[in-house]
Amino acid sequence: MIALTEAFTHLADRADPVGDEVWNEAARHYDETRLSSLSSAAIDTWNRLGVATRQIAVTA
Repeated sequence: MIALTEAFTHLADRADPVGDEVWNEAARHYDETRLSSLSSAAIDTWNRLGVATRQIAVTA
């Protein structure tokens, strides 16, 4: 899960930030429903931190 979280953190840094290798490793430990929940929680957390610290969204 740490590698998946790290991949979510660096979405703009790589052409394929959440590659099959990272996703498949996480899928070995969590079912699809749990992976979806964890992904949503990670995204929600980063969004809330961004709002709280008044980060400006960067678009490509």
